[in-house]
Amino acid sequence: AVLSGGGHVSATPQRLSLQLHAAEEEAVLTTPLMQLAAEEEAVLTAELVLERSRAASLQEVRRLSLYGLSLRDVSVVSSLVNCETISLVGNRISTLAPFSACARLGELFLRRNEVSCFEEVTHLQGLRLLHTLWLCNNPVAESPEYFTTVCSALPRLRLLDDQPAIRLRPTDRGDACDTPEEDLGASAGEA
Repeated sequence: AVLSGGGHVSATPQRLSLQLHAAEEEAVLTTPLMQLAAEEEAVLTAELVLERSRAASLQEVRRLSLYGLSLRDVSVVSSLVNCETISLVGNRISTLAPFSACARLGELFLRRNEVSCFEEVTHLQGLRLLHTLWLCNNPVAESPEYFTTVCSALPRLRLLDDQPAIRLRPTDRGDACDTPEEDLGASAGEA
């Protein structure tokens, strides 16, 4: 800082730069993303999806990634019919129902969320292109039957969490039921 004759601090280029940088940091903290993270019942909106994906419409979104925003309601995802990759890691999502409409979805990353029952996986059974699913660090993944049950319900998976998905023959299921839906119901009741 440079003192002028009257004892006041004059504006130097460095000082202006620091003031502008501080103002930019403050602006970043007040973006919709940061405000969203502070909300109790955070809702993913179409506007936020379009902002983050830089798409002109929800139908044009191919990839979506939003980390750690405490999102609970992601129902707008059901409008992302052409989305191929969704990463919503570190949120508070408890249902997989909105993802069932994402017909082109190949990769779904939902680590560190709140999915707690196997019935939620049934929402993904119609996703013929889904080959990669990450649900580790969700309550459902704590079950000893997690890996086998999810692979059984989603036989097209190639990767579950960080491991190759297994292919189960009906005889490999032991005492489990014959259909994935029944397997999920039985496992969920035990959990």
